[in-house]
Amino acid sequence: MESKKFFKVCYIASTIILIIFIVIVVILCFTIFKPKQPEIGATPVSLTNIKFTLAPNITLSLSLRTDVALRNPNYAGFKYKNSTTYVYYGGNLVGDAAIREGIVAARSTKRIGTVVTIRADEVIESAEFLADIMGSLNMMAK
Repeated sequence: MESKKFFKVCYIASTIILIIFIVIVVILCFTIFKPKQPEIGATPVSLTNIKFTLAPNITLSLSLRTDVALRNPNYAGFKYKNSTTYVYYGGNLVGDAAIREGIVAARSTKRIGTVVTIRADEVIESAEFLADIMGSLNMMAK
C-alpha cells in the first residue's frame, strides 16, 4: 500500500517539476532568446579618389573609404550574404558599395571596410544642394 502512495507522490512531483521547467523554457524563448534585428551603421573615413571629366559630358565622381558596422545583439551568431550599401542625398540614390559575405559572432560588432563611389554630378543636380553647400552635406546610408 505504501509503495503505491510513494509512486503517486513521485509521479506528482515529477510532473510539477516538468511543468515548471517547460514554463521557464517558454519564458526564456520569448524574452532573452528572442531574435533581434542587427544594427547597421556606416561612417565615412577618408576620400580616396576624385574623377572629373569634361567630355562628352561633365561628370564628377568621388570615392569614400567607409566602415560599415554590423552589431549583433543576439545570443547566436549569423551569416550574411553578399550585399550592397546605398547612399542617398535628397531622397535620390547617389552612391553604392559592395559588401562581401561573412559571419558576425554572437553579441559582437563587426566592422567591414568598403569603398563607396559617390556620383557627385547627381548630388549637384539635387534641389537641396545649393542650400546645403552653405552649411554641410547630409547623406544617408542604407
